[in-house]
Amino acid sequence: MYPRRFGVALFWAVLVALGAVANVVAKALPSLKCASHVSNSSSTFDHCKSGSYCFADSGGIRGCADKSKCDDDKFQDYCDKVTSFCCCKSNLCNVNDPVFKSLVQDHPEPKQLKPDEANKNAPKTVPIVLGCTGALIGVTALIVGAAFLVRCIMKKRAKTNLDAPSNEKVKVELPNDYDEAGPVDISDESPPKDSAKDSSLLKDVEKSVSIPKPTPTKSKVVNVVHVDHTDVHVPADLKKEERKALLKSLKKQPKLKAISSCEQAAVITKVLTYCTDDDITGGERSSRETNEEISSSANTDMEVLLQKLIANGPRQYTFSYDELKNLLQKAERHFEKECSMLEVPVPVTVYGDIHGQYSDLHRWFNLNGWPHQTRSVFLGDFVDRGSHGVEVVALLSCLKLIYPDRIFIVRGNHEEESLNRAYSFYEEVLCRFSGSSGKDGIAMYNHFKNLFMQLPLAVLIGGRVLGMHGGLSPKMESLQAIRDIKRPIDDFEVGSLECDLVWSDPDTGADTGFRPNFDREPNNGIGQLFAADTVKQTCDKLNIDLIIRGHQAPLHGYALFADGRLLTLFSAPGYKGTALNDVNMGACLEFDRDMRITIKQIKVSERFRQNRVNDCEKVRIQRKEHRRMLARTERTTKRGSA
Repeated sequence: MYPRRFGVALFWAVLVALGAVANVVAKALPSLKCASHVSNSSSTFDHCKSGSYCFADSGGIRGCADKSKCDDDKFQDYCDKVTSFCCCKSNLCNVNDPVFKSLVQDHPEPKQLKPDEANKNAPKTVPIVLGCTGALIGVTALIVGAAFLVRCIMKKRAKTNLDAPSNEKVKVELPNDYDEAGPVDISDESPPKDSAKDSSLLKDVEKSVSIPKPTPTKSKVVNVVHVDHTDVHVPADLKKEERKALLKSLKKQPKLKAISSCEQAAVITKVLTYCTDDDITGGERSSRETNEEISSSANTDMEVLLQKLIANGPRQYTFSYDELKNLLQKAERHFEKECSMLEVPVPVTVYGDIHGQYSDLHRWFNLNGWPHQTRSVFLGDFVDRGSHGVEVVALLSCLKLIYPDRIFIVRGNHEEESLNRAYSFYEEVLCRFSGSSGKDGIAMYNHFKNLFMQLPLAVLIGGRVLGMHGGLSPKMESLQAIRDIKRPIDDFEVGSLECDLVWSDPDTGADTGFRPNFDREPNNGIGQLFAADTVKQTCDKLNIDLIIRGHQAPLHGYALFADGRLLTLFSAPGYKGTALNDVNMGACLEFDRDMRITIKQIKVSERFRQNRVNDCEKVRIQRKEHRRMLARTERTTKRGSA
């Protein structure tokens, strides 16, 4: 940085010096016309006696000197020793010097010429050119200097756009541990009283596990650029023209770089913070409006459905029973063919928990690119808590079928029936697909469950980063151990590798090893609590740089643990909190081809959070009323049959 600034300063100095020299020379040139007068200007030379040379000083032409005097050795020696504005055979001498006067005293007194008269016929082109050049150089130097000054000011202002009050490009201490107090419940969605006994013992993923404050003594210092883009609103719903352009582009899949094994280590380089409006998943859109925007280029039923979902935007979509059943069955068969540990090249974008926040899924795609434009990884927990898990799973499944090498989906602990019954997704499906002739909500939920049972459990990114939903296990002896996990998996068996992959958490209360995760299930424990040294040992053993997991909701959407070797990621903004200072952000990770990581955050307002709470309360009341209606219908049916 400093050599570059020194070079720029030196460049300016040279420019200014050249301009000054050019101006001085331009001013002095009329007085230094001796040589040109002798060789070119006969009118000036005529003033001197034939065979004589003119001599001059700064005042102009002063007189003439006999050629023989100029050839005299003494005269010649004098001219060689002194420098002045005088010309004699191209040598300089001082006309006012007494020695010089004595050398020319035998010569008759020359006719004195006035400076103006002497310079009257002097050529003006050269001084004009030199003067203009000097002026141009000076102006250029001033402009360059001003531009550099403005650039420095703008650069300094840009550096101040940080997440912190003094936002500038600095060495930032990223917290090794998680941020602040643990997440809270999103609404009154506690497990229903009639839920299964075992599931009622399971504490929710984000509900009960505390996230401690940063520990400065254990933090890792890295060079990270924080940029505040909260003046940029990331939309959930595109404008009509933008939606049409997106639909037309679905057939065009730009070729993506695919680097499966990177030589560079993964490192966080940027954190970008965006903002959004307060809109959440809206109501249903008319089929007429949706069909007007659908392109005729769709060839398969899945492409048609994808276009309908995108055209419908971040709103509840009215699926036909057979339409959704067909989608889930095809996706199930596709996931069945995949390995339990996916291997994904870079560049890629990684997302954490979504939890039924369908509008935020649209926001992320609108910000980072839809799967036909970029590669995406999801680390589980697509359902429960939020009110539109059906749309989230349907959209991701549809994208997976159409772009199988652009989107990669990993299972979370909420993709399991016991939690779906304890929380909201099971009831969501039942309320939306109740009917007759066997086409009821229970049958539809079984299709979702069958799909969940086939989902992979981990992902290896660029050969250097391991991702899963939960965390580590003492049974994770190698990456091959993950690949060897057999699916389908219905209920996770406590103590198994697959259970730990979706249920484990970092342990901030111990310095080493594993212990049962009683924070999740207080009677028997479920998953593992793993200490910081265990993370480092696992990374070294598996030859990886970083572990990424979801499962918890840090305030800023991400949090670091074990000196930056483990990162927790949560992509559902406004999931928890009651005031602006504790409403969580959502975050995602963007890996470039050199494994440089850019963290992107979406910051939301208190109103956004309140809209989420109100939506969940509204849905809870609707489902309660739906249960009552079903109970009345069942009683009426029994009475009629009796």
